[in-house]
Amino acid sequence: MAMFVFAPRVADTITKIVKIESQDISYIYVILIALISAIVWDQFAWRLGLPTSSLQALIGTLEGTGIAFGGGEALYWEKIIEIGAFIFLAPLIGFIFAFIFMCLVYTLPQLVSGNGQHVF
Repeated sequence: MAMFVFAPRVADTITKIVKIESQDISYIYVILIALISAIVWDQFAWRLGLPTSSLQALIGTLEGTGIAFGGGEALYWEKIIEIGAFIFLAPLIGFIFAFIFMCLVYTLPQLVSGNGQHVF
């Protein structure tokens, strides 16, 4: 379900990490090296049993290839800071929603049955 809701926004965000035009001859190399690097990192980490995020690997490798391509000026730093903030905020937001959902799932049967045990 999430891929139908968020996929276009994720792809749009990914394209706004490196300042490079699709007509630039280096464009294909920057994208290809970023993809290969992300795949290699994921394979290495998975073989060691490390939990990884493919999206975070892709973002990191795009940043690295962007710096290799044009230095620090080749990156959209505002977008990178926004992505970095949500890398830390997303689990917290998920925890809060999961806790609320857990409380509802725990409480609703008690309210319906009328046994008098109310959590809230």
